[in-house]
Order: sequence, then C-alpha cells, then structure tokens
Amino acid sequence: MNERGIKDILINEYSFARWSRLLDYVFPNVRYENSEIFIEDKSGRTKYIHQKGDITLTDGKKIIILEAQVKKEFSISKSRVGFHNLVSKFIDQANNHGLLVFYVSEDKTQTDYRLSLICRETKFTEEGDLEEFKTNPKRYTYLLGENESGTTATKRLKELAAKKNEFYFELKDVIDAFSVEKLNNEFFKKYEAQYKIFNTYLAEDTTIRHEIFGIEEDERDEDKEKNELPIRDFSKKLLGRIVFLYFLQRKGWMGVSTPKGKDEITWEKGKQ
Repeated sequence: MNERGIKDILINEYSFARWSRLLDYVFPNVRYENSEIFIEDKSGRTKYIHQKGDITLTDGKKIIILEAQVKKEFSISKSRVGFHNLVSKFIDQANNHGLLVFYVSEDKTQTDYRLSLICRETKFTEEGDLEEFKTNPKRYTYLLGENESGTTATKRLKELAAKKNEFYFELKDVIDAFSVEKLNNEFFKKYEAQYKIFNTYLAEDTTIRHEIFGIEEDERDEDKEKNELPIRDFSKKLLGRIVFLYFLQRKGWMGVSTPKGKDEITWEKGKQ
C-alpha cells in the first residue's frame, strides 16, 4: 500500500472495514473478532465500546483494538483526556499491554474521528527501581477525517509498516509512531532548515541585501555577520507569522475551510 492509499483511508469518513486493510498492512499478527464484543461503560459519555480485535507484537505484547462511539454532545476534536480515561482501565499489563482506540461521534455531522494509542508499562530500571511509563492522552493521538490533512499520520504509519520486514516489531516501535515529542523534534529540524534557506537567499541576493536592508556595498568581511542581523530577524519573523497563520487556518478562525481532496493537492504543491 502506498502513501496515497493510506491517506485516502485517513482523510475520508471513518470505516473500520477500510481500516482493517490498513491495520493488516501496518501490523503483524492482527486478529479480528468474529462477532462484536460489547464492553460495558458506565461513564455516560459513549453509546458503545466494541472490541474489534487485537494485535500481537514480536515481543509477545498485545494491543487491543477498540471502537468507541462518543455521544453527540461531546466533541471528538477537543476531548482527549476524557476519552483516554474511558478505556485506559482495560490495560492490565498481563494480557493487554496497550489499546488502539478509534473514537467516532454519534453525531454524523462530526466527520472527524480520533485514533489514540494508550499504553502503560511497568519495568525495572538498571538501578533496580520499578518504573512506570504511561502514554500522555494529549501526546499519542491523531485527529483524522474529512477536515484533516492526515499527512503526518500517513508518514508515521508507512514507516511503522516498514518494520514488518524486520525481525523485531515491538511496543516501543508503535509508541514512537504516535509520539508527539518525536514529531516536534522533526518539525523543528525542518523549521530550522527552512529558516536557513530563507536567510541564505536574502543574504546572498545583492539587490535585497543592499537596497532593501540597506547594507553598504563596501562592507568589510568582518562586519558581514553583524550587518546581516536585520536579515536574520526578518527571516525569523516571516516564518513565525506563516506558522501562526497556518495555525489560525487549521482552527477555522480565518473563514477558510481546511484543504482537502483536490484543494489539498493544490495546497501541498504550493508548500513545495
């Protein structure tokens, strides 16, 4: 399955039938229930929670696949911690080491859905101390659906699928694929690279350098770094404003819908 095929599943209306094909592609040893298993929930926040199957990893650990339909008065896009608490109790670290949960809305007008990884693992450190790791509900989740680009999740799932060809496919690999911290590190590396491209272009263009930023043509070599300070400041401010405008657009606060379908292709080409 190529990235386009993965993204088509992620940015369209939720369908577990389509997702089952993707799960088979990404994970080893996926087993599906022959009939729906209902899990009791007394929180009053869900219409139902179904166990759809499970994934057995090469380290012997098991991830349970759940589908939770959330009542229409709760927002899929905004509620993360509350949803996390609905199902985290099902991790016992003996039989179930993690949960892969699809949160979908009872309200059909809420076309977005959420895919979250919930894990809890207790182990001994090298010093002999007992240490517990738990996934943060705000850091191991993807918002998907018709209003989302699905770009990052697509890339992460594609990378995770590549590990099927290796001997080890462990819980840590799945956690890394959902880790926001890892995504943030990658973002800042790309952000820094883009800053250098902007800054180098502005600094090396003689017209921009001398006429726009007012740097003297007969400047001494030892003064160049100091003279380029306004260029560096401009590059930082420009990138900061672009990111801020994108944030506003993604929140829907600019009166512009999120790019999707053909519009998304145009958007991606524009970014390139």
